[in-house]
Amino acid sequence: MHGMYLIGNAKTSGGVSMWTKVLSILKEDDNVATSLALCCPRHPWTPIEVSEPEDFQKFSPEGGCDLRCDRQLKCGHMCVTKCHSDLRHDSKLFSSAGITIYLTDH
Repeated sequence: MHGMYLIGNAKTSGGVSMWTKVLSILKEDDNVATSLALCCPRHPWTPIEVSEPEDFQKFSPEGGCDLRCDRQLKCGHMCVTKCHSDLRHDSKLFSSAGITIYLTDH
């Protein structure tokens, strides 16, 4: 099964016949909403709803949720940041004061 999310103001697309048809089909099947539910890969029970562009940075800035990361770094330290994606997990260690300490520096 495949899907697609269209994010934006549907009213701005109303003048283009193709988008008018697409939006009509989506509305018929009740597939238009004012927010998008995201899922944290590490904490899937934590709800994340975004409805404005800045919400992505506010509620899921590192691809995770607002909970603290519960993973151990390769160096043995516990991660001290908010939840984030695995891609960035072992690249750096962030302090709560906003100072970045790279793993190769300790």
